[in-house]
Amino acid sequence: MLAAERLDVVSVCTPNKFHKELTLAALDAGYHVLYEKPIATNADEGRDMVAAALRVGKRLMINFSYRFSVQSRTLKAQVDSGLFGAFYFGRTVWHRRRGMPGFGGRFGIKVLAGGGPLMDLGVHRLDLALWLMGYPKPVWVMVSAYDLIARGLAAQSGKTFDVEDLAAAMIRFDNGATLALEASWATNIQDAELMETRLLGTQADLLQKNLNKATHPMHTSSWRRTARSLTCIRIRPRRLHIRQCTIMRKPFCPISRIRLRARNG
Repeated sequence: MLAAERLDVVSVCTPNKFHKELTLAALDAGYHVLYEKPIATNADEGRDMVAAALRVGKRLMINFSYRFSVQSRTLKAQVDSGLFGAFYFGRTVWHRRRGMPGFGGRFGIKVLAGGGPLMDLGVHRLDLALWLMGYPKPVWVMVSAYDLIARGLAAQSGKTFDVEDLAAAMIRFDNGATLALEASWATNIQDAELMETRLLGTQADLLQKNLNKATHPMHTSSWRRTARSLTCIRIRPRRLHIRQCTIMRKPFCPISRIRLRARNG
C-alpha cells in the first residue's frame, strides 16, 4: 500500500508491538504518521521512531484525544493566561471498577501490549496533566503495579493475562513539582469509570473529571481564591458557567459560608 498509493498520512491502529515497525516503514515511504497510544512498548522504541521522523522531516502524532476537547482547551487557555500560577502538585487518574478489555486478547498479553492499564488508560491522563503543566522534565519516578483482581479472573477463564490490572506512580520534576498517576482496569470502587485530573497551583486549583461515570463528556472547573473572593469557572458540554462569590466572614472560609454575587452563562 505504501508504494502503490499516494497518501497524506498513515494511521497505525495495531497492537503496540507493531507500532515501531509500521511507523518506520511509513516514514521511509515519505508519509506523516498518526498512531494510537502508547507510542511503543518501551522508551527505546519510541526514541527510534522520533529520530526517524526527524531524519526524514515528517511528523509523528500520538492520538492523545483528551487534549482536544473543548473543556481541555479552555483549561489550557486559562493556564497559559497565568490564572493558576505555578503548579506544584497534581493527581491524574483513570480507574475502572471492572473494565478489562478481555482476557486472551492483545491488551492483556505483555509481548503485544507492553503493559496493562497504564499503557492503555494512564497515558491519556498523564499526557493531559503534563500538557497542562507545561511538560516539566521528570527527574525521579517510583512505580508500583498489581494484578491481584485480574489474575484470579483470568485463571477462571483459562486465558492468558500477564500484565497489571492497576499501576500507580509518583513523579518528581526538575521544577520541584510532583504528580501522582493511577490507572486500573479492575478495582473495588463505587464508580464504574473514574477519570480525574487535579492540579494545585499557587493561585488556583484546576480539576477535570468525567460526568455520570462516562468517558465523555468531561466536566472542568477552576477555583481561585483572593483576599475577598472565590471564583469558580465550570466548563460543561455546550455551556460555560462563571460564578463570582464573595466571602461573608474571612478569607479561606468554608464554601458553605459564601454568598453568590453574580452568575453569567
